[in-house]
Amino acid sequence: MSPKVPNAQSPPRKSEIPSGSFTPRQNERPLVRSLRCYSILIGGLVGSGIAAAGLEVVKWNGIVNKVLVPMVVAPLVGLTLAFLLAVGIMRAFRRRSPGRVNRGFTKVQLGSSFFASLMHGANDGQKFVGVMTALLVGPAGSPGARPGSTPPS
Repeated sequence: MSPKVPNAQSPPRKSEIPSGSFTPRQNERPLVRSLRCYSILIGGLVGSGIAAAGLEVVKWNGIVNKVLVPMVVAPLVGLTLAFLLAVGIMRAFRRRSPGRVNRGFTKVQLGSSFFASLMHGANDGQKFVGVMTALLVGPAGSPGARPGSTPPS
């Protein structure tokens, strides 16, 4: 008797989800999902550093200035620029016939969706390489991470 395979339409039961895995919540907005994903990644790296060598090895200024502030400011800047671009496009084409504008934008949207789908997965590989680099270089680069290690000269 083969094990029952869940239908592609039905969500996995809680018992089928490995503990500690990142699962998107139902009806969660993409920005919130993105922030939650990155906070898990950063929190994991910071937590492993604290567990290995204590609180003093974490550069809190760097985390605030290079992670937290950009994580809040970047979406706001993107939203503002997208709004200004949309207003500019609407003003530029306001006197054109709607049928002609629709035909032109339909063609442009096809190319736009191609590049959006291409770039959607491009960051995943960079994230993986970053985590692997941190795992491989991290212990050698931080003198307190291993007992008996000496700082590089």
